[in-house]
Amino acid sequence: MNLVISGSGPVVLAETPEAGRDIGSVGSFDTSIQVQPTVTAGAYAENDCVGGLLTFANAARFTGGGGVIKNVIIVDDAGQDEELELWLFRNTFTSPGDNNPWAPTEAHLHDLVAIITTADGAWFAAGTPSAARIEASQQYSCDGTSLYGQLVTRGTPTFAATDDVTVTIGLLQS
Repeated sequence: MNLVISGSGPVVLAETPEAGRDIGSVGSFDTSIQVQPTVTAGAYAENDCVGGLLTFANAARFTGGGGVIKNVIIVDDAGQDEELELWLFRNTFTSPGDNNPWAPTEAHLHDLVAIITTADGAWFAAGTPSAARIEASQQYSCDGTSLYGQLVTRGTPTFAATDDVTVTIGLLQS
């Protein structure tokens, strides 16, 4: 370790890294993470979970890290355009499972980092499929390096296939 003395006032000691030592990355990084839950090819009731637990792996660059959720894109291959919410948590939880009522526990809510919704006309038609793009600007941190989510419907969609939904989150990692 080398010590550097600088300044004309009080002596300031600062550590400089050894030659060749990796000091890590600095700054922020843009990334996106896409997951495709397995959904029911059939009808959902209002307030049901759409798919099971979503794991957005490597949402943080290091354990306990975080950043900003910039946006969310949801693709609905069946073009149902029903209101959906993406609930994101800093820690894993037990999902009620696909096509079951969403009822998070109080403990889960203490790990909540964002609720992102397709309400207010976020859906854009593209023939039969449709897509929603939602600006989020929501700060987050992870207990580990992953964010965990649950997609919830506030309508009554009927999906045609088990791979009809794709969720992509855009992140600015710090």
